[in-house]
Amino acid sequence: MSTDPVSRDTRDEIATSLETSRELGPDYDDAVASALAERLDQSIAQQVSAQIDARIASGALPQGKGVRGNTVRLVMAIVSLGVSVPLTAIGAGLAGPAGMVVAWLGVLMLYFVVARSVSD
Repeated sequence: MSTDPVSRDTRDEIATSLETSRELGPDYDDAVASALAERLDQSIAQQVSAQIDARIASGALPQGKGVRGNTVRLVMAIVSLGVSVPLTAIGAGLAGPAGMVVAWLGVLMLYFVVARSVSD
């Protein structure tokens, strides 16, 4: 890989776009700029994808996706505890002990559904 961040092909595309823009006049500047930006976006996406694939193949990047299951479970447990306090107060205020039970069952059900769906 060269140390020059802009490849020869990219320079040629930019030069061609500038020349085309001059020939067509200012009425077509937006269309020429949009087309160039789209080609550059595609080129950058391909380069980034190739670099990521190369790093994964070399072992420099882990191949896993997203966060680990234990992290999700821990975050979900903390959120469940944070949400359970106000839900308990609301449930108890509106329906007494039955409201508290319903609030806690809902929090526990949400936690177990999320914890079960997360794989390690």
